[in-house]
Amino acid sequence: MYVTLIMIGINIIIFLLVKLLDIQLLAYYLVPAYILSHYARYILTLFTSIFIHIDYLHIIFNSTALFFLGRIIEPFINSKRFLLIYISSGITGGISHTLYTFIIDGENIYTPVIGASGSISGIIGIAAAAGDRLALFWLLTQIPLAIFSGIESIAFFAHIGGFITGYSIGKLIKISKYERYSF
Repeated sequence: MYVTLIMIGINIIIFLLVKLLDIQLLAYYLVPAYILSHYARYILTLFTSIFIHIDYLHIIFNSTALFFLGRIIEPFINSKRFLLIYISSGITGGISHTLYTFIIDGENIYTPVIGASGSISGIIGIAAAAGDRLALFWLLTQIPLAIFSGIESIAFFAHIGGFITGYSIGKLIKISKYERYSF
């Protein structure tokens, strides 16, 4: 479970440094519009935005979710695979959010997005791929929230994209709730 603890530690350290030292990390937030004129920055922020959180509630919620999910899923699939899914789900979550903003919500292409929710959603996707019906239910709640809630401060499509990535990788590697796999 060491990758889970390392990811939580990195998230908390970055959060505390930003808050205590009043560091401005706006250049590391994912802004969908970067893909049009700052492609290299867009690629960089797909990664960096996963480790930045806006406020105490955001970091506490994501850290708690990551801790409880990670302590179950990481030993189940192994640490290397867990890290791969965590990072790739965060990145594809950012790409999903970008596609959403350009296709459906063009007004918000300049709105920054941050947080580990896409990564955590990928871990939930692994649980669903292994047969956890509650994890699949979680996805089914995200879709109507994304479409009908009107909450603009949550990047629901980053959650959905991350989940789909984790679920797809789980199906690709034929993860089963009955046995562990090694890399």
